[in-house]
Amino acid sequence: MGKNYLVALDGSENSDYALLWALENLVDLNNGKLLILSVGLLSWGASFEYSAVTRNILNGENEKKLQKEQAKRKAEDIVNNGKKLVTEFLAIKKAELPLELYFNSSTDPANYILDFIREQRIDVLVLGSRGKISQHCLQFASCTVVIARKKKFT
Repeated sequence: MGKNYLVALDGSENSDYALLWALENLVDLNNGKLLILSVGLLSWGASFEYSAVTRNILNGENEKKLQKEQAKRKAEDIVNNGKKLVTEFLAIKKAELPLELYFNSSTDPANYILDFIREQRIDVLVLGSRGKISQHCLQFASCTVVIARKKKFT
């Protein structure tokens, strides 16, 4: 059985590059499976805290639910863009590849990704080169981690 490759996307140019780099250089198109994951960041702001303090819990909970839905929707859009990139790449290569798409929201995307790696038995995680999430996953992931850094031309 082939390897499970996970590319975590955040909607940035760096993460899109990581996805294309993984397809071109890493993923076994004949015997692998690609999973794409995006986790929208939830941050409960001052308005939720204010609502809770003033005992207007219902408004606070509604706002929290709305933020969660928006973050999840953004993550879904990011994953769908990733799917489009993969589909275009595979059409050019005249290849097929099992592809699974996942999206969610979390107050801690880095640890969400680490849990996902364990649950899905991921062999290789590929990330873009920017941000705290990449650094955290590099340090704590239970699988091989590849940070795809876009070359800078001067």
